[in-house]
Amino acid sequence: MDEDFRPFAPEENGQEPKGGTGASSQNFDTQQWVYYDYGPVGGPHQQKPKKPKKEKKPGRGTRVLAIVMSALFVLTAGAFAAYVVFFPTVQTQTERSTVEGDLFDEESTPDGDTTAGVEGEILTNRQIYKKVEPAIVGIICYERSVIGMQEASQGSGIVFRSDGYIVTNCHVVRSDDSTEPYSRIEVVLTTGDSYTAQYIGGDRESDLAVLKIDAEGLTTAVFGDSEKMQVGDEVAVIGNPSGMALAGSFTHGYISALNRSVYVSTIGSNVEFIQTDAAINPGNSGGALVNVYGQVIGITSAKLVEEGFEGIGFAIPIDNAKPIIESLIQNGYVTGRVQLGITYRAVSESIAELNGIPRGLRVVDIDESADVAQKGLQRGDIITKMDDVEVYDADTVSEALSGKSPGDTVVLTVYRVDDEGHASTITIEAVLSEKTGG
Repeated sequence: MDEDFRPFAPEENGQEPKGGTGASSQNFDTQQWVYYDYGPVGGPHQQKPKKPKKEKKPGRGTRVLAIVMSALFVLTAGAFAAYVVFFPTVQTQTERSTVEGDLFDEESTPDGDTTAGVEGEILTNRQIYKKVEPAIVGIICYERSVIGMQEASQGSGIVFRSDGYIVTNCHVVRSDDSTEPYSRIEVVLTTGDSYTAQYIGGDRESDLAVLKIDAEGLTTAVFGDSEKMQVGDEVAVIGNPSGMALAGSFTHGYISALNRSVYVSTIGSNVEFIQTDAAINPGNSGGALVNVYGQVIGITSAKLVEEGFEGIGFAIPIDNAKPIIESLIQNGYVTGRVQLGITYRAVSESIAELNGIPRGLRVVDIDESADVAQKGLQRGDIITKMDDVEVYDADTVSEALSGKSPGDTVVLTVYRVDDEGHASTITIEAVLSEKTGG
């Protein structure tokens, strides 16, 4: 991926690289796409979407792909301060156990080129709504501030177990720069009943999170097979655009593209999406993308926002989401991902030329418990290669670590300048650890 496509590259903020994805974003050569956050529409705290800031004319070849997460309803200070005394802090699951029974309510989805007589009944839009809407919940998150508890976001969620397990987007229940959930998470059922949710786990890289409420006998959504969907298939979106102000809204459209790998700046990694022209708005995050059989085949997550463009929304395929949901319930994080144990800043080509140093990853901090710390890597070192793969940004790190498992080794090529100003290149062989944070 051309580095000009990353509006806010994670390594520039000193974040841990996202290892093992090996994905790259789509290259749109014909338009300039600009990134900007957008706020809520409608309801008592109405805001108009922010206009994109004027930017300097980009250099040759620059194309900025803007995917905005439906980060929702950031309210003015003091709006809910009266509740601060009565709001408990969100609980997180500390003891992990396997959930009894089937984790998901699933049905096989007929192939996209079905004919009459094939198992599976095509439903009307009314029937789809009646089947799925009771399993869609509203999510309202609160955060503590110096003046009390404030509303931080609103979104949607999908009930997938009758004993209160709910899947939503990670960005709905956690701020972009935090590994911890908001202070309080409230779940509102279509019946109007409200529950304080327990945070089971979240994963920023896939933008998924699991919540649990203390309830029984809930209506659950049926999960289908997203791999059987085809471009042109009809789909519906059910969720809460504008948050609870327009809860339970139904929009309709088609699948525009499949396997759309897009770099999402607010997540800091690539996500594989189903693209749809069904309307997705702030508050729909964590809601359902549904096929004509009333089966959830995607979790609505993002949309592209730019003046002159409409109908470009994205959903996480349910087949991709299911193993992540299972891992979050059992472990609290997604297992099998690797990390080196460093924080780095990218040394760009221009900075490298200006300072007479190689392009690579400048080590900012090192986890002292990581193997690489024991092998002699130092702050200020510049890692130029991992296993003979040149590394200089998040994408190249993902490429180098793709296919690696915890316990595997990686050979680092390191540029170092000693205290006397002498430069040298050394190699360090380090063992990769498992990434347990989400």
